[in-house]
Amino acid sequence: MNRKPVPVEYKGIRLLGDKLNLKITDNKQAQELAYFLTGVGIGEINSRGMGFCNYRWL
Repeated sequence: MNRKPVPVEYKGIRLLGDKLNLKITDNKQAQELAYFLTGVGIGEINSRGMGFCNYRWL
């Protein structure tokens, strides 16, 4: 979604990240996995807010 990487300061360096837009299918397994990911975050360094995710109904 972003046009250039999003920099975040961490331990004296800049980490580059991206904003993602995921489309989840309607089958049960994919929906359960997506629900799990909204709770635990996607990606690395979730404790620092890097794996933040939210959902939007389409």
